[in-house]
Amino acid sequence: MGNALEEMEYPGRGLGIGATKLGEIFVAYFITGRSNSSKNRKIEREGAKVYTEPILPDPTMDPEIYFYDAMLWHGGVVAVSNGRQTNQTFTDPLCGNRSLDQTMADWNYEPDKLHTPRIFGRVIIPPGEYRDAKATIGIVRPGEENPVTKVPETVRKSWPVELEPGAVIVLTTYQGDSKDVRPSVVYLPEIKVESTSVDALCAEFGSMLDHEIAVCSAALLVKKSGDIHFDRMNYQGI
Repeated sequence: MGNALEEMEYPGRGLGIGATKLGEIFVAYFITGRSNSSKNRKIEREGAKVYTEPILPDPTMDPEIYFYDAMLWHGGVVAVSNGRQTNQTFTDPLCGNRSLDQTMADWNYEPDKLHTPRIFGRVIIPPGEYRDAKATIGIVRPGEENPVTKVPETVRKSWPVELEPGAVIVLTTYQGDSKDVRPSVVYLPEIKVESTSVDALCAEFGSMLDHEIAVCSAALLVKKSGDIHFDRMNYQGI
């Protein structure tokens, strides 16, 4: 029997925040997909930005949904999300000291037929105070359908992440059933991780995904020195 992520048939997109057994903070992101469009993506890095882009040009793919900055980092702040909200998740604590709840208040779930949730993750490491790092994850998801508008209400929820060595908290967009795809409502139970290097972390996350639907995975490791290590794996013909 595997961990909670390994047991999911279809998690959609997901993020994780945790710490290695050495107590070093890491952030992970992954994409799974079933359709050709969903699989036609890869993760790339440019400086302090990690983003998704198409493998092959496809004008039918909505750039608002499929292509976005997935990770951003600078000045002790790391942000990760499954969409365009990454940029605000990153800049809000730098420019206005806004909490993740305040950031999430500006967003709705995605405008697709599944009402896919927007998931958020943020790590803040005070200068010279690695042990005082704070991490938070959150979700903006559909709730009950409004009887008048016939549109689901918006539900927003965030949680602090305890950075326990050798463990990660993962939040996915879907609950995992491939036949009855439903938006997630809460994060997964704590998952143990063995890896201590960024390439091994990236591979460990990739190994938790069904290879038939795995699109890409990425991991960012914040060393106690402040150095950033990054790795990514693209699984769809790259």
